[in-house]
Amino acid sequence: MAGNTDFIQLVIFVLALFLPGVAAFDAGDAIALVIGLIVGILGVCACLGYYARKRAS
Repeated sequence: MAGNTDFIQLVIFVLALFLPGVAAFDAGDAIALVIGLIVGILGVCACLGYYARKRAS
């Protein structure tokens, strides 16, 4: 089974080499990245706070 998984990963990697690279990184991409990071960090903090409150009571 592991040999089959390795083959699939190799095929996906080879096919990914044919994809074109990113042409540009404009302001919209930067804003989306910053918003995504903020939402992700807030999500992690919310989960930690929920865990801490649940454990304290």
